[in-house]
Amino acid sequence: MKRNRILFFLFITAFSFVFGQQDGGYSKIDIYPVHIQLKDTKDNPIPNADVTIFTAQETVARGKTNAEGKASIQGLPTGDYDVLFQLENGYNVLFNNQWIETKEENERLYRLPPKSAKDKKSKNKKDDSE
Repeated sequence: MKRNRILFFLFITAFSFVFGQQDGGYSKIDIYPVHIQLKDTKDNPIPNADVTIFTAQETVARGKTNAEGKASIQGLPTGDYDVLFQLENGYNVLFNNQWIETKEENERLYRLPPKSAKDKKSKNKKDDSE
C-alpha cells in the first residue's frame, strides 16, 4: 500500500513537471495568435505591408499583411512590444509600447497616422524637382 502511494506521488510529480506551466506561468498551449489589421486614414486596408514585432533586445516576430490588410502572428508571448509596419511605397510607421495579450485570441487594429504638412511639403518638393 505504501509503495502504491509513493508510485502515485512520483507519477503525479512527473506528470506535473512534463505538462505543467512554464515561462512565467503560461505554457505554449496558452499562447493564442494575434490578428493584426492595418488601415489608412480613410479606413482602407493596407496590403503587402511588412510587419515586424520587436523588443529593445530582439525581433520577436515577422509577418506580411494580406489583401485585407490583415496578418496573423503565431507564438508571441504576452508582453510589451514595438510594432513596425513597412509599406510598399517606402513609408514606415512605428507604434511603440504596445501591450499585446496572447492568453486569448485578439484582434488589433492599427491606423496610419495622417500625413503632416511637413510630409506633404517634402513630397511636393520631390515632385517639383523631377
